[in-house]
Amino acid sequence: MIQYSIGGPGCRPVAEPGRYTGGPGLYIILESQRDAASLIFWRFKMADLSLEEAERILQAAKAKALEMDVKLSISVVDARGDLKCMVRMDGAPWRTPYISRGKARASACFGIPSGDLTERAMTPVMRAVMEVERGEFVPGQGALPILRGGELIGAVGGSGGAAQEDEDAARAGIAAL
Repeated sequence: MIQYSIGGPGCRPVAEPGRYTGGPGLYIILESQRDAASLIFWRFKMADLSLEEAERILQAAKAKALEMDVKLSISVVDARGDLKCMVRMDGAPWRTPYISRGKARASACFGIPSGDLTERAMTPVMRAVMEVERGEFVPGQGALPILRGGELIGAVGGSGGAAQEDEDAARAGIAAL
């Protein structure tokens, strides 16, 4: 059996045939059952982050924000970067929901902490990604990928505190899984 991963940043080889990992884009495992001339079967199966899990992450991140006495917006997205759930705490600035989602989306897209993208933010490729995403992609510290068995299932991001506080709340959320 031959396996290939096709995709962009965050795409990693996987052990189980028919599964893929990574963020937005096309990630495919191709299987050849006989030989090079045989038919190729395309299978798609993305690991799910349930709403219950997303809400658990959100509540733990919110509890950490309260413990740190910061007013955050916290967003949890799936592996594609689509919003699962979000909260804007009382007193958090109006702009923070958009920023927390953008950080989470960036983390999910690349499968790495959003802060690791900061250095690349002004490169032509990253600027193009931010333009294509219409401002819904924020490569700044404050979001972390959510992994299950080494497979990307989503990301959680915070905004409203210092960058490290945003990330600390995200980390506490992930720890609740």
